[in-house]
Amino acid sequence: MPYQFYRKMLFGLILIILAIKVVSQSTSPKIVTINPQSTTKGDLKLSDVVESIKYIPLETRNNCLIGNVTYFDVSHNYIIVYCSQAKNFYLFRKNGTFIRKISRLGQGPSEYIEPSAVYIDELKKHIIICDFNKMLYFSLDGVFLNYKSIDLNQEMYLGYANERFVTGTPSGVFIDSTFYVYKILDSQGKVIKKAKKSIPLYVGGNKEHKVAFVSFGPPIHYYKFDGKIHVKEAVLNDTVYEVSLNNLFLPKYVIKAGKYSVTPEIKSDLKRYFDLARSYVVPLSVFEARNYLFLSYQYKEIKYYCYYDKTTKTLNYFDSKQGIPNDYNGGFDFWPYHISGQSNNEFYTFYNADKFSDQLQQKKYAPKGSPASIKQVKDLFQKMDPEANPVLVITKMK
Repeated sequence: MPYQFYRKMLFGLILIILAIKVVSQSTSPKIVTINPQSTTKGDLKLSDVVESIKYIPLETRNNCLIGNVTYFDVSHNYIIVYCSQAKNFYLFRKNGTFIRKISRLGQGPSEYIEPSAVYIDELKKHIIICDFNKMLYFSLDGVFLNYKSIDLNQEMYLGYANERFVTGTPSGVFIDSTFYVYKILDSQGKVIKKAKKSIPLYVGGNKEHKVAFVSFGPPIHYYKFDGKIHVKEAVLNDTVYEVSLNNLFLPKYVIKAGKYSVTPEIKSDLKRYFDLARSYVVPLSVFEARNYLFLSYQYKEIKYYCYYDKTTKTLNYFDSKQGIPNDYNGGFDFWPYHISGQSNNEFYTFYNADKFSDQLQQKKYAPKGSPASIKQVKDLFQKMDPEANPVLVITKMK
């Protein structure tokens, strides 16, 4: 055969080998090791990782009184929050101006009984309220559109992106391994993918006595980064998965705690589990930025906040007991909200109004942020009405 033919074949083979190498590298997860006895302090602070911080006080009216925020979503132009005390959904403009309530508690087709998530889809121009047995769809004007019945069993919503929902249930909630930890649903609630079989638990290690048991602490960690939902089951699953656009669960990080990890045997010891759990690492939250992975966990009833540097592949701890030290604007140290706390390069949290009025913040660091941001925080500390609605904090990451 001619030389050119062999040359093309060789070139094609090289491309295939390179492609396989790239795929294997991209799907090979990074290892993050936690040792609660070795908590080396790092020098990372808020000004190192944020581009801007915006504080948005939610407007307070007689027909819009919010205690603690339970569920929420933030879109380009809107904010929606659910208050479990008032049992109401409140829609705001992105500047915090109140627009209207959405739906109400009840058993009618357009009403909710026990909501567990809410999402704004501006592209489709609708709001989705996720109830325990149905999805309710409303226009941005608050008009009820339709609903879809759904059976979630014991699952929780982990996010909505690219017109798909991801739900999850931690291993051990199910009594055997025929169930799956994760599901992907289409925009109408139909299951299109099941992934990762559940790990069954056995009482005292006896395989004849299976048990359903809910995790200590938040059952699932999740966030949206680079347009994709990321999920991590608590306690028994040490892997952070990226949910790809073609519905694959790609392992991205493996978070290990060695001898401090909670095992199925420990978790199956129902009589002593909560006492035992204090001596082991219990993950609380995971979030991601371009250069860092942010983690929090509990050990011996103490919360720890740390960060994994993707470049140096090292784990260091923040010099703060509340999260990332705030040297940006003189405000509180920052940590994203435990539910829906990240959407791509934006981190979210809420501060109740009385937090600002309890005491003036003592500055540990000289603020390095914009003058406008520093002034806004100073005004909130001095003028915030303690009876006002919560303040949404949007931290845009670099």
